[in-house]
Amino acid sequence: MATATIETTNMTPELWFGGGQLEELQRISAIKDTAKKQAALQQFNERNREFLNGNGQVSGAQPPPLPEKAKSHPAIDDAINDAMRRESDWMRDIGTMSEDELRHRYLTRMLEKDIDRKRVDKWTTLRDYTSSRPDLVELATKFTRAELERKEVLSRMIERQGFNVSKAKVEYERKLDPNLVATAELNIAHRRLGRAQYNDVLFAEVSQVKKTLGNAKTAGFKP
Repeated sequence: MATATIETTNMTPELWFGGGQLEELQRISAIKDTAKKQAALQQFNERNREFLNGNGQVSGAQPPPLPEKAKSHPAIDDAINDAMRRESDWMRDIGTMSEDELRHRYLTRMLEKDIDRKRVDKWTTLRDYTSSRPDLVELATKFTRAELERKEVLSRMIERQGFNVSKAKVEYERKLDPNLVATAELNIAHRRLGRAQYNDVLFAEVSQVKKTLGNAKTAGFKP
């Protein structure tokens, strides 16, 4: 008879996200008794949450500091490079713009994003926005022309071709480590999250699992 007890005494985050989680879900799905299955799922949830929150670490070990966000991603760089090769009309148009024009377009897009995220009022002018965000203006002045052009290309890819940044990153991770993405998808399915912004949610989940594994390795866990 199947038991509702999860044996995780010697389980590490690496073992859990390296296949243990999938095995446990498969074992639970085979439980016939409804009460035992519910109890097993609840215990699974609690254990999974511990690993996702980085609590399955060696006592006394401190998690490493979070790395700075990468300024670019291989999948996005490759997609931009491909678009720059294919979209000759875009590149001619962008080539006629001055750096100030490209910088203005970049700042305008940042304003539009913050309006969409309800971080600023929808009636905010670009002048008021840049006055309140000197840090963003300073960052924009540091971009080279090549960087500004690439940001313009990416914007056109998203607006005109429906390019999905999160999906591209997820597919890149899937090629590197299919099991990592499969684990993240199981986490999402188990929590029954909506799929309206599935790619964004999935990439965030993949990133969280990678972070947990990274912390585990730093803390000395061995698979």
